[in-house]
Amino acid sequence: MHPSDFFCFTSDSTLPLRFFRGYAFCDTDLVIGNGGLDQYHRDVPFHEDGRYFMLKKTGPRFVGGADYKGNMKMFTYKSDEGWAFSNSFALLVDKVKERGWSIAVRPEHFATWNLKGAFWQQLWSFDTAVAEISLLPSHSLISIEAGQLSVKVHDNLERFADYETAMENFLNIWLGRAGTLMQTPLKVDITGGVDSRVNLSLFLAASRVFGAPAQMTFNCGAYGRHKDDYAVAKTLSGEFDFALNKKLETDTVSMDSHDMFSLWRLTCLGAYSPLYMPPQTAHPKLVHVMGGGGEGHRPFYAHTNIRAHLQSVRGPLSDANFDTVLQSIYQSIKIAGNKVPPMMLHYREFRDRLHSGLLGNYSIRIMPLASRHLYAATRFKTAQELERNQLLFDIMNAATPELMTQPYDNSSKMPSEACLMHLLDRPQLAPMSGKIYSGTIRPSSNTQGKAHSPLAHLADAAAHTNACDIAAQIAREGKVSHPQDGITIHNALLADLLNI
Repeated sequence: MHPSDFFCFTSDSTLPLRFFRGYAFCDTDLVIGNGGLDQYHRDVPFHEDGRYFMLKKTGPRFVGGADYKGNMKMFTYKSDEGWAFSNSFALLVDKVKERGWSIAVRPEHFATWNLKGAFWQQLWSFDTAVAEISLLPSHSLISIEAGQLSVKVHDNLERFADYETAMENFLNIWLGRAGTLMQTPLKVDITGGVDSRVNLSLFLAASRVFGAPAQMTFNCGAYGRHKDDYAVAKTLSGEFDFALNKKLETDTVSMDSHDMFSLWRLTCLGAYSPLYMPPQTAHPKLVHVMGGGGEGHRPFYAHTNIRAHLQSVRGPLSDANFDTVLQSIYQSIKIAGNKVPPMMLHYREFRDRLHSGLLGNYSIRIMPLASRHLYAATRFKTAQELERNQLLFDIMNAATPELMTQPYDNSSKMPSEACLMHLLDRPQLAPMSGKIYSGTIRPSSNTQGKAHSPLAHLADAAAHTNACDIAAQIAREGKVSHPQDGITIHNALLADLLNI
């Protein structure tokens, strides 16, 4: 991804008749960028898997929608002066300020960026730090007609007669997509846990159907906190005869340090506070499959009650701000509306989407467990079944059953007796692979004579804020020891953006 992939449309500008950014699955085909869309010769559907936004003119209206998960996060601005929408909070604020339109800061929302804990490290409701700007709910549509912008939640998730049919649909689609992805250099993450093993089971099964590709490797960290994961991955590699941490030959492009800083700013400012800078070298044809999304199918937070959870993480939040935040979360859950427990829905809509989905803003990252087609199956499972990972072990059992009872990094992750007793009968599957449609590769930036690190640009941006010292220290060291070290810098730059 590149800063030029970000956009902002305003009520005083002309909308294009057709517009596309990102990468989208269309059944088992994968469409990447405008060049891919031109080759595909059709519009991509709204609300499929991937990370994209599509805008098109339909009769008198312009209609825009993102991927189902909302990985291409969209923000809308509405005031008496006009409307705007963008895939970047920072860019949207920049454009609004250029026009002199109103910006009213929500102090209670801004205050939560300084609270500790994972719950507060990204947006926690559709409200943002600016009263006129909202995060677009996943599976929503933007409509512009007669000069007016409106938003409608449009949950077009498939409705199946039963769990068995929903799971058969998911398995056929994702085994077919695995066959598609194996046509390009491919890296599939594996750890000692359950979630990534589901992906392993899908890609091993696809290799049996479509043939094992030469340009695929399974990937696992080998040192530090990853040692236990690597021990399990190495055992599985020997047992199932797959490549582990193999170097792939892929095209590379470089990004200069200013573009790297800009990409981080456009992606994260006002939406996600830990500091993950994009890499300088990208592999545009490499697809990376991640295990993220699994916790969207089981309880992640300790409390299932919204108020109880908020009490447990509120820290120094005042009573007045607590009540305002609570009502904002209640309203967001009501808007998102889905037949899963409220805190699970909250995790999907915010933490999973903005944290797990973050790296998909920097390169092509695919998360089968965050697929709309799996969400359609989750609806049939009870809270108890979800907690014991019945859904995920059912996938494993259908794809590569021998993997289920192989060692994990923690014995508590083994399938329970109840889980094994209630496994889904293996369906008869007939997956069909698709095709990858992509355009030309963007050339490398001119990196000669540029600062060697985007952290230098970060320090320059923060030089007149209260985070100047920590930003300067990070720039001198040339690294971020831990992403959470950057939270203070994010919050200072957000305050600067909003003139607080």
